[in-house]
Amino acid sequence: MNKRCKIEGCNKKYYAKGFCQSHYRKDRYENDLDFKKHIKEYSEEYYVRNPGYAKKKSERFRERNPEYAKKRNREKRFEVIKAYGGKCEYCGEDHQEYLEIDHINGSVEKYPSGKRIGSALYALLKVRGWPKENHRLLCSNCNQCRSNFGDKIAKKLGKGIRENRR
Repeated sequence: MNKRCKIEGCNKKYYAKGFCQSHYRKDRYENDLDFKKHIKEYSEEYYVRNPGYAKKKSERFRERNPEYAKKRNREKRFEVIKAYGGKCEYCGEDHQEYLEIDHINGSVEKYPSGKRIGSALYALLKVRGWPKENHRLLCSNCNQCRSNFGDKIAKKLGKGIRENRR
């Protein structure tokens, strides 16, 4: 007599406790708290012993799923834009495609691992509770103008742009 898995629709060979091997492992992982704790501790130790493994694993995932990463980064970006008011502080531009985070007073040196841009910056801002004292939302034109000519001129130009839109 060939025993089969007790999960309805699964026709795999019996392994243990009425399950096939894959359902047994799933059941054990979901219901056995000691086993869950053991797996978590082992994983943490493994990543410490093999520091390059996690990086290689995430690189492989990104290579296989390029659209997932793009979608996730876009969602993070829109979350940041919403948290910082959804429009340029100088000119009031509200098209999300043109908005970007400005580092007030070049605040990049305050990061532990150097300059942060893109999704790494978005994650850091979220963890820190969307700090407004070091970052603000500007459109790309106002941000570039501020970088090249300073705050006073950029604010003046932004105010002029805002008045011309009315």
